[in-house]
Amino acid sequence: MKEMICVLGIMVILLGFNLKVVYGAGLPQPPGPPDGQLTVDPLSIDFGSVNVGATISTPLTISVSDESLTIGTITIAGNNVSEFSKQDDTCSERKIAASEVCTVQVVFSPISAGSKSATLSIPSDTPTVAVPLSGTGVTSSPPSSGGGGGGGGCFIATAAYGSYLDPHVKVLRDFRDRWLLTDFRFQIADFRIEIPNIIGKAFVAFYYKFSPPMADFIRQYEALRTATRWLLIPLVYVIKYPFILGVIILIGVATVIRRKKQ
Repeated sequence: MKEMICVLGIMVILLGFNLKVVYGAGLPQPPGPPDGQLTVDPLSIDFGSVNVGATISTPLTISVSDESLTIGTITIAGNNVSEFSKQDDTCSERKIAASEVCTVQVVFSPISAGSKSATLSIPSDTPTVAVPLSGTGVTSSPPSSGGGGGGGGCFIATAAYGSYLDPHVKVLRDFRDRWLLTDFRFQIADFRIEIPNIIGKAFVAFYYKFSPPMADFIRQYEALRTATRWLLIPLVYVIKYPFILGVIILIGVATVIRRKKQ
């Protein structure tokens, strides 16, 4: 009798364990963690004061940690959407691998005076990231360097070529935005290092302070505008085609060595 009771007890225990396992297998499982973590730098952009009719831009960096993510179409919305735009978008509608970095140039072009605002939306497999955009359109003061680039700040080149939309001015503007106003960023494994571009930003601040009067003077005389364009041509082409500078240096070194041998 005792042996039968023990057997029945063991059977009940095993039956209960089996029911528990089967029942648990049928329950909905909690969602797992997202595939990756989207990192946006900067989290907000303030372009500062920009002349009406001028353009200022700054790069926004998007990176993914852990696992890959698919980014949708990056859009801009808000009250002043017509005065904010994006260029050189290497992020929209693509899959970003782990530790990969892509960039978007965010542009502010005020068409009237006053405070402006909009929102840059970055959709992905994770919740959409919203980046606030702001700036102020002004009619008299030169653009500040707040928030990044200063598309309308190439005063001398704009005066020489007649428009900040001229391709030569764009080359100088892009060089300033990407190499003089952008901090140096490095990523080694999971460590991210950022070095402030102190020299580049100091040079741009110095240029913004002293170049507007020179640009106004150049703008008044066609001969000065022509001479300035000729002076800027070597700089523009060295920036656009860096290998030219390398060839010039090699030719110079070869010439010096040849003269020493003679």
